[in-house]
Amino acid sequence: EAFANATPSQIQTYEPPVPEIVLARRVDLGFSGPGGFYTDSAYDLSLDPIFDGLPHTASTATFVFTLEGEGVQSLEDESWAIDEVRVLLNRD
Repeated sequence: EAFANATPSQIQTYEPPVPEIVLARRVDLGFSGPGGFYTDSAYDLSLDPIFDGLPHTASTATFVFTLEGEGVQSLEDESWAIDEVRVLLNRD
């Protein structure tokens, strides 16, 4: 999925299935950067049912978060954060 938070003309493919997932959209959350004119967004993805009950039977699992795509600038010019990642096991 693609996330965009600077201007309404940017394309964001992620469509939250419930509105409570969006904690903030295109607002100033206090993260400043070069120019200071880009805004922030925050999501509680634990509320997205796509992450419930991921089928898995192997003895290990690897989760990869990737920042890529057309027009993506280097991380020296971009800012991303992932906070409070939890993986819960259900041994049925």
